Amino acid sequence: MPEIAEGKTLAVVKALDDPIIFGKVGTSGPKFEKAMTGKKVLDANQQGKYFWLAALVLCSIVH
Repeated sequence: MPEIAEGKTLAVVKALDDPIIFGKVGTSGPKFEKAMTGKKVLDANQQGKYFWLAALVLCSIVH
């Protein structure tokens, strides 16, 4: 799906603060926006009505 912008960087991310979507995983719309802004899209997929992105997310673990 090249029209979905694989390889592009997410400059602006907007997510509604919906507890049905984010509450079950312990986050919020604003936290998701902050975490995804600036990340690179690696892949985009769809199955039926569901759509998802795979993004490059680098994490550092502090011991």
